[in-house]
Amino acid sequence: MTSPLHEILALQQLPIQELKHQYEEIVGKPPTTRSRKAIVTRIANELQRKAREASTTDPIATKPRQWRPTPEPKRRRKPGEPRVGTIIVRKWRGVELKLHVVDGGYELDGVLHKSLSEAARAVTDSHWSGPLFWGLKPRKRKARLK
Repeated sequence: MTSPLHEILALQQLPIQELKHQYEEIVGKPPTTRSRKAIVTRIANELQRKAREASTTDPIATKPRQWRPTPEPKRRRKPGEPRVGTIIVRKWRGVELKLHVVDGGYELDGVLHKSLSEAARAVTDSHWSGPLFWGLKPRKRKARLK
């Protein structure tokens, strides 16, 4: 038996009519395209698939698949984000705010927020950089021209 590679190389030398005949013989139906490249590619794929099925040394083909439940995906914390259990305290318009860092995000007054910015928006009703609002990032002031 010749290797699939030798068969594929030999296919590229065949006239188009013989190639279509080989396609029908290997794939089991006539080709739907007239493109030589597409016909050779489809035959090559089919030959490789059949060679894989015939191989008993293929670890993927011989190893039975085992079902395992997928664990609940956890949200990865970004570098620089506070650790779970941290309490961030900030004074806003005379009110002291306490933001608890929990596993699912950030808790403020019993409401869970997915991000620092979302928690800042809940307090201010306007867009803020979360790390900037909560004091985790220093504010950069622009120099004023005189």
